[in-house]
Amino acid sequence: MITKFYMPILKTKQGEFLALSLLNPNIQGYVVPLIDVANKEFNNEEGIDPETIEEHLDTVTNRICKKWPRTNAFLDAHLVSDTSPDGINPVTYIYNNLSAAKIYPSPVLRLSTTKSCKEAIREVMSKHNLPEPAIRIFINDIMSEDFAGNLQALLNYFSLNPSGVHMVLDLAAADFSNTEDFSDSILDQLRDFPEFKSWKSFTICGGSFPKTQLLQSGENIVPRGEWIFYGKLVTKLKVQEFSRHINYGDYGIIAPGHFKFDFRKMDRSANIRYTHDEDWFVVKGNSIKLNGSEQYIGLAKDIVKSDYFMGERFSDGDNHLKKTTQRGGKAGNTLVWNRVGFNHHFAKVMRDLSASYLAS
Repeated sequence: MITKFYMPILKTKQGEFLALSLLNPNIQGYVVPLIDVANKEFNNEEGIDPETIEEHLDTVTNRICKKWPRTNAFLDAHLVSDTSPDGINPVTYIYNNLSAAKIYPSPVLRLSTTKSCKEAIREVMSKHNLPEPAIRIFINDIMSEDFAGNLQALLNYFSLNPSGVHMVLDLAAADFSNTEDFSDSILDQLRDFPEFKSWKSFTICGGSFPKTQLLQSGENIVPRGEWIFYGKLVTKLKVQEFSRHINYGDYGIIAPGHFKFDFRKMDRSANIRYTHDEDWFVVKGNSIKLNGSEQYIGLAKDIVKSDYFMGERFSDGDNHLKKTTQRGGKAGNTLVWNRVGFNHHFAKVMRDLSASYLAS
């Protein structure tokens, strides 16, 4: 596993994986997604309701195999840890599926990982010779008085040293509004972070994209709080004696957390999300059920004619945006625009990061 990369956190949705697969192959090797395996729910993208956890996990692993058949990925099965597909631990089930295609993402550990999942992860790591797992830490973890001891106990359980572990500090939906003070606060936490300079890699991620219902109809300019925070933190860290390289990760163009959405019971508004330097430019329409998907064409035109648009050659998503505005362009559906928005976002982050650390 490389040590300098961009870490998008994915929710195992089809649009996200399509967006990854359509990235320029030259940059795919620097993208290391953290895949959060969601629990069983209605599949809005394919219009099916998986009857069993086995069917759901088969869908998830098939997406990985088809759209991201790489080992440069981390896999977190925390959300399905209380299930028993085919009577076995979900970690074992998932890796049995992936190993058939010789795909071995690195497992993700948490301080809260259950004993049964830790046992399954240890067996999977031994069976498939998987080095370099990740440990995913949250703010509540580092604020605990027992943090250092709990972290060491987890390392001891797997007979690991920090030099062979990728550390992920997930700030999730932290308040990024005051990036100056928040970056100072996190800097203080890093100063005392156990073995800070010893970890194989160290990634900080988070997300500030608001929930859709908080966006107004029309044009919205939304600050990219986690990106602005990351820039301030890295700048401050460089002048510290304990400085080291920090990778960037985010939740893309959706809010952190898991929200179950079933379009059979709930309505959504058409919207397109477009990532720029320190903001998202979001154009939001009205109810899809009442106004149809044709409104996506008008929303695409709003993006393309704006000063934010980076040109149809910038990414596959940008190319699709441009084509939608031309004669004969098709409106598409939510899945299409999820893919378009994520693909552009991934390409934009990669371009900005390549100028700072991916190529160094």
